This record gives sequence, structure tokens and C-alpha cells, in this order.
Amino acid sequence: MSRIGFSALPWAYDLLVGPLFRLAARDSTRPVLANPGNVLAPNGPGNNIRGDHGNAVLGIGRNVLTRIGSLAGRRPA
Repeated sequence: MSRIGFSALPWAYDLLVGPLFRLAARDSTRPVLANPGNVLAPNGPGNNIRGDHGNAVLGIGRNVLTRIGSLAGRRPA
């Protein structure tokens, strides 16, 4: 589906992918801790098949609420 969107309407694809990625593909509620990563050495807890993944729909909902809260905090009173 994303390939069709990219081929048919590349301008709309470019406009939507960034914001949708921030809402659906990242967890905005957990801090990102500095670590050496997993390029040179495996990251055991990060390579689990099962575990602390949670529900994707609830995660997107939490991201949306976090984003709304951060936007509300920026508005001048």
C-alpha cells in the first residue's frame, strides 16, 4: 500500500510519512537512554522475540496523547 502511495502521489507520501512515523513507529513515552547500540555487539534484551512490546494500537494512542500534550504545553496562555 505504501508503495502505491509513493508511486501515485509522491508529494502526499512525503508529507505524511514523517508525522505518521513519529506516531506509529516510535515510542514517544519512553526516554531513549544513551548506549553503545547493537552494531558491534548484540543487545540481548533488545533482540527478544517476545517481551515488552505491548499493544501497537494502545502505543499509537499513547503517542497521540503525548503529542497533543506537548503541543498544548507550547501554546501561550
